[in-house]
Amino acid sequence: MSTSTFTWLQFDAEQSRRARELVRALEEPTTLDSLGIGTIRDGFANLFFPGTSTLHTRVRYFLLVPWAMQHVAARGPRSRDQYDRWLRDTEVATIDALKAGNSLETVGIIGRNRGANIQQLPSTIYWSGTAAWKIRLADRLTRGDARDVVLQHRQTRRTDDGQATPYLVWDTLPTPPDGFPEEPLSVFPTADEAEYLLAKMAQTRVPSSGLDAEAEPTLLARIAREPVQAEADYPWQVDRVVLSPYLRDLVDLAWGFSLVIQGARLRYLSLLFEARAARTGETPANRDLLEARLADWTNEMHDESDAVEHWLDRLPVMFETLSDQGARIGTAMREFVTTWSTRAVRDPVEALTDETLGHVIRMREATLKKSSARLTNPSPLLAWNGELVGADRLDFRWGVASAHIRDCVAALEVTDAQS
Repeated sequence: MSTSTFTWLQFDAEQSRRARELVRALEEPTTLDSLGIGTIRDGFANLFFPGTSTLHTRVRYFLLVPWAMQHVAARGPRSRDQYDRWLRDTEVATIDALKAGNSLETVGIIGRNRGANIQQLPSTIYWSGTAAWKIRLADRLTRGDARDVVLQHRQTRRTDDGQATPYLVWDTLPTPPDGFPEEPLSVFPTADEAEYLLAKMAQTRVPSSGLDAEAEPTLLARIAREPVQAEADYPWQVDRVVLSPYLRDLVDLAWGFSLVIQGARLRYLSLLFEARAARTGETPANRDLLEARLADWTNEMHDESDAVEHWLDRLPVMFETLSDQGARIGTAMREFVTTWSTRAVRDPVEALTDETLGHVIRMREATLKKSSARLTNPSPLLAWNGELVGADRLDFRWGVASAHIRDCVAALEVTDAQS
């Protein structure tokens, strides 16, 4: 396999990509952030599963994207517009190839419905992830710079000591399928591709762990090396033998936060039902389902009382650990999380009815969302249809990461069955 020396398209729109990801995240039931705890959620997620995103669908896109860019570069575009147009055409052709190669029930084909009218291409969604997994070796290259590599036919770069070395943008990738991108494609990787992707995941490292940053594998790396663990529903259900002491501690902190803060998220929904009923005299559907969720939460809090008390004692450690990793946890967020957690751990049942805590939640949303806050503004309240958005436990992108690994396992199992 030859290694290409090029990459990407459209101007450097990283801020635009992040904004779109934020919008998508706020639409996801498991990531709704009405209470402003997204910095903590994402802090854990980035430590556990670097390179992943709530926008990710299937792991094979980590190869489909660079293949598309290599395909365009090989054609020798002469201008920025031509490069952009050819890359878009290639990605649209890939949509058609994936639709032709998979059943209608197969999920995760980006652009399946919009086709040529797609606005957010896979090359936008997976760009940063290819760098985090070292599939893209030129990890600091902006999109504009990367396009220049192709247009200027840049083959070498100068090192600090003045030596000319090959300018490598991409890792040595598995060879794309024959007829790419026009021929039908599976959303699943081949066995060779799966082995490559698992190896890349297994090499990811915690950016800064307080130990040896180069030697501390991420949770993603640990699961990639023990793929059977991807069958768990949450990261704290992974066999602890698989985890390093550092990761065990981090997972314990994430578990406690996920459990305790779920009560605040459920209380927020309960306040929504109360406010809607007070204004309209009607109770939207799903109230019974919410009551069941509330009962499950209080039961688990009681069952895990010793563990959550220990977690509460270590709450400052959680803040410090995530802050050291770059998470911006402001004073207001610390105060809100500490206030709720202290009261919820002391008495979970009372926390769900206490008027003072209800006021804290109401004011938290009002401060964050202002005129869009449902609890303090009639229009957004009446627009809410009773959906229990945000009622699920935070999993810190475990669902995305474990699905990537399961896609690879499925590819390997098919090969084993055929051999």
